[in-house]
Order: sequence, then C-alpha cells, then structure tokens
Amino acid sequence: MLKLRKTNIAIIGAGASGLMAAYQASVFCKQNKKEICVTVFEGNNRAGKKLLATGNGRCNLTNLHVSSEMYHGDRQIDEILKQISVEQVLTEFRKIGILCRQDEVGRVYPYNLQAAAVLKALRQACEENGVLFCYEQKVNSIVQMSKGFLLKIEKGEEVLADQCILACGGQASPKHSCDVNGYTLAQKLGHTIIKLSPALSSVLCKAKVLSSIKGLRCKAKVKLLGDGLPLYAESGEVIFADKALSGICIFNISVLVADYIRFGIIQGKKFRQLSIALDLAEDKEQDEIIEYFKHAAMIYPNRPANELLNGFINMKVGEELLKTLGFTAHRYLKDLSQHDFMKIAQVVKGWTFPVVGLPDWDKAQVTAGGVDLKQIDKTTMQSRKVPKLYMTGELLNVHGDCGGYNLHFAWISGILAGQSAAKKQIALGDL
Repeated sequence: MLKLRKTNIAIIGAGASGLMAAYQASVFCKQNKKEICVTVFEGNNRAGKKLLATGNGRCNLTNLHVSSEMYHGDRQIDEILKQISVEQVLTEFRKIGILCRQDEVGRVYPYNLQAAAVLKALRQACEENGVLFCYEQKVNSIVQMSKGFLLKIEKGEEVLADQCILACGGQASPKHSCDVNGYTLAQKLGHTIIKLSPALSSVLCKAKVLSSIKGLRCKAKVKLLGDGLPLYAESGEVIFADKALSGICIFNISVLVADYIRFGIIQGKKFRQLSIALDLAEDKEQDEIIEYFKHAAMIYPNRPANELLNGFINMKVGEELLKTLGFTAHRYLKDLSQHDFMKIAQVVKGWTFPVVGLPDWDKAQVTAGGVDLKQIDKTTMQSRKVPKLYMTGELLNVHGDCGGYNLHFAWISGILAGQSAAKKQIALGDL
C-alpha cells in the first residue's frame, strides 16, 4: 500500500502562474526563517510546456502599458492589477537572473529573447528554495478536509495538504497541457465556471477567395462590424489563412467574437451578423485612390485590369480582390469607367468578410471564461468559498489582448497566491 504523503502547500500545475506561486511561497518562508514544504504536481513530464511557446519562443513577459482596458471577462480585474505593478514583476525576474528589454510598443521580453531561459530560471529558483516537483502526477480530485485537503493522484496515490493553489491553466492549446480538469476541480469545490470559448485565435470567415491567397500578408486597418456597425478597430498585419483571417489584430478581434459565440452579445448589444472589414489603404482617402486609378489608366491604358492594384498591396492579393469584382486579365485599364474605379476603391477601403466562428481549441492561445472572479479575494487570490484554496492564471475568468497581458496576469496572480499561502502557513504554525 502506498504511503500517504503530506505537504504544506500543494500547487496543481507547473505553468507560469504555478511556478511563480511556488517560488514566491518558498522564498517568503525562507526569508522569514520558516521551514515549509511546497510541492508542485504536474501531469506532464516537465514544467512550463506552454510557457516555452509564448511569444514565438521569445516569451513576451509583460507590457509596460498594462491596464484593465487590455483585459476581458470579469471587470473586477482592476482590483488585482493594482496589487502588483509591472515594475514589481520585472524586479522579481531580476532577482532570479532574468534581465529584460522592451520593444517600441511596450512589449517586454527577456533580454536574450529565450522563453527557455525564463523557464529554467524559474524552475531553478524554486528548486533552490526547496520546492518539490512531482511530474506525471495528475491530480484527479481534491477533497476538502477539516484541516486542509486530500489530493487524489491519477496513479492511486493520495496526498494531504494544508493549503492548495489551483494553477491548472486553461483549455486553449491542449498540446501544451496535460489536461483541462482544473475547471472540474474548481466546480466540484463549489465554484461557478463562466462559459468557455477559444480566444486569441484566427477568425473563421466565409469567402472563397481566402483559399487562393492563403499564407499571404497585408497591412490593414481591421474593423469588426456588427450588422454593419463598427464595434472595434485596430491596425496591423493581416494573414490570410485557409477559410480564416489571422494576425495579431485579428487575434484581438477574436476576443469579441468569443463573447458573441458564448453570449450572443458584444458590448451589451445583440447582432444578427458579424463581419470583418479590411482597409488596405488606411492612410489614403477613397477619392485619392480613384484619382490614382484614373492616372494609371491614362498612363498605361493597355495594361491588364487585374494589375491595377500592383502598386498598392501584395500583387497576388490585389489580383484576387479584383477577380472577385469581375476585373480579370481579359480587360484593360482603358476599359474601366469612373464607376468601376469607385467600386474597386470602395472594396480597397473596406474588403468585407462575413464571420462564421472561431477555430478549435488547438488554434487558440488563451481561454475566454473560467472561474467566476467574484468568488475570489482580489488581494490574496484565495477562494471566498473554500478557505486555504487559491486560484491563479488562465483558470479564472480573465483573458487579455495580445502583447504580454496574459502572462502578466499569470505572474501577478501567482505572486499574490504564493505569498498569501505562505503568510497563512506561517500563521497556522504547522510547519
């Protein structure tokens, strides 16, 4: 029969927030000259698989412009954000040997641009402060006891813990996760789960032309429209994908699409149809574009009509756009009328794609939805329903825009949970 193990603080999940919580709990007690047992249970065979993939392997740690406006889900996020500043997060990384650099829009990366260095520094800092890692040990259930929790491991082992931190991550990008049972664990302990959806992903659109320009890119101002009314706009690079639009600006739009899919509303309003409009010449007015077309037709009258946009946008994209309007190589610039020029210019300034949904979880970077934040103490990350139980990161009903905001929330929620659990453990006096 397996021996019943014990630990002071059990952390479920060795992702970003779990590692930060483990480090903070262990170092806090060490600084206060208290012995403490912190154990991290991870279903994968190693820590931080999803962390390694963030920022295309460069690890966009945080953003200098963090504010509640960059987050979605529960609007009480501001109460958590004000607990730990961006500078405090960067200080914590300096303590473990990670220097950082920022780019022109405020995104912060490790100086060597390696997510692997961040993961290694966090893991080593935990181990140097006595944290125990138990890999390939998935926690199937957590039972609340009179003095703590009984954790039941998938392989049959049981562990007693004084306190527990749920840092299981979300449902997005399942190839980097062991399981999505964090929501089940939280729900069985009495917590409400706000409906889940993939977010920060490409957006599926209905348009045959997408298969012809798959893999191509264009600069554009992107607008999300609800029944033709503008709801959100952002400029950036758009990537044409198979039956979808992608790119950072599209990822941020996907957050609103996720709300529409889950609740049928965006910004408190209902809409029959969503669409995405691309302004492929953001810095030019429609009249300027028409004049350019007229001038091109006058100078080069015998050029094929499908070459009209060659000086404007990606040539292949321009050809396919014109093809959708019926302008092919069989017509010439001299054959185009003022009405034709106006028709083309209107599409250049607003090429519209009807939205049909979002791709599967494996194409999403984060999860929209999760544990209701109203059931969490914003200063400690402790559950208001279950004492000595804490929750962090993507498990909660908080998700941010692209740009380091989601990792920032993982770090600060991990810091708060780890320090709070350590303080309570010292107060319990059972070390």
